[in-house]
Amino acid sequence: MDIKKFIVCFLFFCTTSFALHEQPTLSFNNLKLPNLKIYDESNNEYQLKDFQGKVLLIYFWASWRLDCVDFLEKLSSMKKRFVYDDITNMEVLPISIDFKDPQELISLYGEKKINNLPLFVDPHRKLAAEFGVGDIPCLIIIDNNLVEVSREDIDFKMEKIEEEILEYCLSKPKNTAN
Repeated sequence: MDIKKFIVCFLFFCTTSFALHEQPTLSFNNLKLPNLKIYDESNNEYQLKDFQGKVLLIYFWASWRLDCVDFLEKLSSMKKRFVYDDITNMEVLPISIDFKDPQELISLYGEKKINNLPLFVDPHRKLAAEFGVGDIPCLIIIDNNLVEVSREDIDFKMEKIEEEILEYCLSKPKNTAN
């Protein structure tokens, strides 16, 4: 009898976890994003509309994933190059889904010499859920009108991302009525 309960529970767990993992990631491509709130490491609140007029690169990441931290360093280097080239209508918004104390993430930024990117936190993954983020890392590009135009999960090619960001930064802003 105990073995039957174990097998039933095991099968239920396996199918439930598979179903949760295999849910399709929602895409907001070409849709105006809702006025989502984000919080920095000091719990200061920002809204996406605070960044309207800029191209946003939103990067959901976690410190326990080495590939996330490596890519964060690449984003920092890209941002430095863009500032040097006077491309200022772009913001990188790294959003950590860590449960860690934000001070630990600040220390990680210091260790990796990431001193030109802000730190936003989403420890309860509410914002990640609102964006429909399934896998970490996840990178989302939002144009200057707060419309999602691109989404990449897991395997990023830096050259492709830089080209895409430059395309949106250098194109003439579109005027959209709200």
